[in-house]
Amino acid sequence: MKIVARFSTPKNPVTEPDFDKVEKYEDGFDFEPLVQEAVDGIETLTITKDYQSDKDTETQALADDLF
Repeated sequence: MKIVARFSTPKNPVTEPDFDKVEKYEDGFDFEPLVQEAVDGIETLTITKDYQSDKDTETQALADDLF
């Protein structure tokens, strides 16, 4: 799953924004679907001392085949 967001950035961004304006503009955007998609996509890995990722396993298999 890939999330692509397109936002235009200002030419001269404000480094100390007026928070009333920030709230006004953010109120017009529905963040809930993005937050829910991020929460739904959470993956938890339990890493132990014997853990090997799929990439580590593939790399080791290629090295074993090569040598």
